[in-house]
Amino acid sequence: MDELRVLSAAAPRKAAFLVPALLACYLVWGSTYLAIRLALASFPPFFQMGTRFLAAGMLLMGWVLWRRVDAPATAAPLPTPRECSSASWA
Repeated sequence: MDELRVLSAAAPRKAAFLVPALLACYLVWGSTYLAIRLALASFPPFFQMGTRFLAAGMLLMGWVLWRRVDAPATAAPLPTPRECSSASWA
């Protein structure tokens, strides 16, 4: 019975984050389609997608490096230059 009260008490807090999370998803997803539509007017498709993935990779690598600073003891090793070179060919 106490477990049910704990679950029901946590439900309003989770529900409060539902609408902002969905709005953020709609905004990010919708802006992606808008950016693709606008960029196709001025860039070739392969250049546009390559630039998009390069920017996403740089953002993710920055996030990984930022996370390593916060918790260096639990951080996984970074890819070696050889691994990065091999990945660039894929």
